[in-house]
Amino acid sequence: MFTLSLSSRMPCTASLLTTMRSKQIAYSDWGILPPNHIKDPNAKKPEDWDGKEYIPDPVDKKPEPGYDDIPKEIPDPDAKKPEDWDEEEDGEWMAPTIPNPEYKGPWKPKKIKNLNYKGK
Repeated sequence: MFTLSLSSRMPCTASLLTTMRSKQIAYSDWGILPPNHIKDPNAKKPEDWDGKEYIPDPVDKKPEPGYDDIPKEIPDPDAKKPEDWDEEEDGEWMAPTIPNPEYKGPWKPKKIKNLNYKGK
């Protein structure tokens, strides 16, 4: 026999054949009651409100030209074409690729603290 006891203030209990299996607080653990406060639909932030804690650094510049042209993967320089490779049967041989050690990912400007940050 399964028994579930619910109460808004007291712990909720779940029992199976008179053995307690679980004990939880209904209003905090299950989220079945509404929140204690209701947001005001007419509340507005001021026009000069800045909610961004960090902003892109205006001094930070993209590295040398060609940064975006660095490939993510390059052909393996140590790979050799197999001796039994047949161009007509297998198609053109392409060396396997390996991660490029020079690739550092897409460039993103550094972030700095926003002095005008006023909170969320």
